[in-house]
Amino acid sequence: MATYTITATNTGGSASVDLVITVNDRPPTGLIYSTNPAAYTKGVAITANSPASGGGAVVSYAVTPALPAGLSLDLATGIVSGTPTAITASAVYTVTATNTGGSTTAALTIAVNDVAPSSLVYSTNPAIYVKLITANSPSSSGGPVVS
Repeated sequence: MATYTITATNTGGSASVDLVITVNDRPPTGLIYSTNPAAYTKGVAITANSPASGGGAVVSYAVTPALPAGLSLDLATGIVSGTPTAITASAVYTVTATNTGGSTTAALTIAVNDVAPSSLVYSTNPAIYVKLITANSPSSSGGPVVS
């Protein structure tokens, strides 16, 4: 912001006015993330998820709601990084990129899944089992069976 004094003059005298001029950046536009939607694994460090946008240069980033536990948003670069520490259902996070001209948003979908099972083994393998026979009770007609 700058203030300039402008003076108009003629043979009858002069008049002045202070003119305040503010030059804002072009607002950022078209914010996107390199991985969207993103599916991460609990306990595994993620590959940094970087933003891109058009328009004016972004000065700061913000996200709402807070990212899943263990992940963070770099407020200067907009990069999402970290190691997720809790399983989180798929959810949408709104990232806002801002400069003096305005802001733009991106809907970033993130899910954090549990670690997949691995190395599944049975203590007895191969297993051999004996088939059990269910009770087979006889029936007869006539007099009672003694033995």
